Amino acid sequence: MGGNELTRRLISIHSEAQQELAGGTRLTIRSRLLAHVAQRPFLGWGLGTFPVVYPEFRSFYTTFFVNQAHNDYLQLLVETGLAGFAIAVWFLVLVFRRAASKLKN
Repeated sequence: MGGNELTRRLISIHSEAQQELAGGTRLTIRSRLLAHVAQRPFLGWGLGTFPVVYPEFRSFYTTFFVNQAHNDYLQLLVETGLAGFAIAVWFLVLVFRRAASKLKN
């Protein structure tokens, strides 16, 4: 199912990702997210606003457009604040509880 072409593409995706954000850039991005949360802790900055808001808090120069936090949970916390994050966690807990009860049956 794909053979060599699929293997080459998967390898190229891995190498592209390394070139894109090498040298701990993802960790640097994540470290600045707490400053976002500190400014708007309860309601956050709004869904989908990360690429607009992040440059204000960026602590390094890059030619890349940082459009994601590269961590879904931290990005959700920044965009929706503690209220939205709590709702999302509550939803996940409900889903897993119901799934676990269905698996028992």
